[in-house]
Amino acid sequence: MSSYRLNKLSNQSAATKIRENFSRVLNEEYNIPLELAKEFSANWKYGYEHEVHAFSESVYIGIFGAEIGAILYANMRDTESPAWKQSRIETSIKYVSGEIG
Repeated sequence: MSSYRLNKLSNQSAATKIRENFSRVLNEEYNIPLELAKEFSANWKYGYEHEVHAFSESVYIGIFGAEIGAILYANMRDTESPAWKQSRIETSIKYVSGEIG
């Protein structure tokens, strides 16, 4: 894989910056023409960076359609840090066990 992964953004990053990252991934990793990549990415309207990592694959597919949603979700999942992944696992375990709800 190339180094054109979704850049880590602060939680306050504008949706515009997220769309730019999505466009870059689609263009540079999947050879989708830039204008078309921007059209696909335009479906991300308002979300912040923490939502990029919080949404499920089904949410991505709902936002971007089956193929582009699956591509962007897989790319995002591949860029998560080990600490982020561990925190998600721990939160899931706490939720299932009833510690949080």
